[in-house]
Amino acid sequence: VNENDRQQLNNSICNNLHRNSLINLRNEHDLCSKRHLDLLKECGLLELEEFTNNINATHILQKYVKVRDDMRGQAHKLAMKHRHSSFFELLSRAENDCLVYHEETCTLSTAETTTSSHATTVNGIKATISKIENFVRKYQSNLGTHSFLAGLHRFIHLQLHPKPGSNLRSNDPSYIIQWTIRCTVLSEAHISCDGSDDHAYVRDALNVLFSLMILSKKEDIEGGTNIVDAQENSSEPLISFEFHKLVSNATLRRILNVLPRPKNLDAKATGTFVVLGQTENESLVSRENIDGHLDEPWPLFEMDFRVDFCTLL
Repeated sequence: VNENDRQQLNNSICNNLHRNSLINLRNEHDLCSKRHLDLLKECGLLELEEFTNNINATHILQKYVKVRDDMRGQAHKLAMKHRHSSFFELLSRAENDCLVYHEETCTLSTAETTTSSHATTVNGIKATISKIENFVRKYQSNLGTHSFLAGLHRFIHLQLHPKPGSNLRSNDPSYIIQWTIRCTVLSEAHISCDGSDDHAYVRDALNVLFSLMILSKKEDIEGGTNIVDAQENSSEPLISFEFHKLVSNATLRRILNVLPRPKNLDAKATGTFVVLGQTENESLVSRENIDGHLDEPWPLFEMDFRVDFCTLL
């Protein structure tokens, strides 16, 4: 068989395959159009002849790939929009749940609520520590939580230990750290311990955050001094937190003691950490109980020497 004959044979085989493929494609398209007419119209695939009449297979494939990629892109955007919407609904619900607590249990202080005592009572602080311990026990085995846990540890550590050489002091009531994270850190973690509740991890993480922090508003995140340089994708929604003004440094040390150490985590801290400053763009609420003078005294037999002795010093 010479080269020309071989080429003709190959062309004949390709044409037969192409013809058979088109027949199968038309049959599948007819079946699909009966079931999903509106969907085919939306993605521009209702008129099959537009693709099959063109004998240029490469061009057909390119057109198909473009339509497919466009539809996938739209589906991805819609899915992300839905997940973001669901997340912010959970965020709002968690914040509102905190606001409707009784005065002795509320952890969030705003203009509409009375001053919280939950952050200063022994039982309130124990409840917060217990909530964080349960969260760590439940989720630390999942690597998807490690960046969040590392970020939480870093957040508390920076509030207690200002960056060396910054001339800032941890006992200065105006020294306030703000933690900004992408909402996808929580919403895209896809962590479910029982396999039935896809939002359990998000709810538990938000409950931990609101047990000792407040959600920063837009006007509260202007300016500041960057402590940790990190690139954030501006297309992703961001949320920012700072510690409740009545949470003392002693309480933060107690919480830090129950969090896993960074060396035991397989991820770096997520988010950015900023020192907020008193500027014309910011209206800061100083930490009123930084030295713990409003904290209820702990029973002697329940005192943590490392925490309480450091507080006295």
